Amino acid sequence: MTAFSGLVLASLTGLSVLLVASHANSLPEGATKYSFGIASSRVGFGVSIFGLLLSLIGKGPVCLPAALASFGLAALWVIAVMTY
Repeated sequence: MTAFSGLVLASLTGLSVLLVASHANSLPEGATKYSFGIASSRVGFGVSIFGLLLSLIGKGPVCLPAALASFGLAALWVIAVMTY
């Protein structure tokens, strides 16, 4: 059950990547845009790591895909922070 929760959390985090990127692109250049990007990246990274931990704790065939998805999303958030 925890691995499935990790997979659901990874899917929701992946959706939030798209929503955050589209909202950040609509903001005007300035401090607001960059502070929003950094804050959302911190939260997204934390949620991705939490999903990774949930998927590693769980048992079943969905553990590996959930762990890989969460790891990939955590790496994506790190790249997002580096680009801001």
